[in-house]
Amino acid sequence: MIVSCVTLIVNLLLLGAAHSDRSLGAFGIAIMWGPIINALILLVSLACIPIVKMGTSALIGSYVAVAIALPLLAIPVDFGIIANMGLHGC
Repeated sequence: MIVSCVTLIVNLLLLGAAHSDRSLGAFGIAIMWGPIINALILLVSLACIPIVKMGTSALIGSYVAVAIALPLLAIPVDFGIIANMGLHGC
């Protein structure tokens, strides 16, 4: 649950920053900063597996699936949204 909320909030912030820029900065978010930040979310959430194991009796497999899938899915979704924003070169 926390991983999905963090992924959603961070990607909404990235999209907001790209929307306010709409130039090369937005393109940089789409091809560089978005994937880097989503990879960091993935790595941190996987590093938290021992904490999740101690804190809950839920299935760890579902946590791992969400921790891997959401950041990896967010990268092409962000790119697609930013590419359709009507970017300009100025």
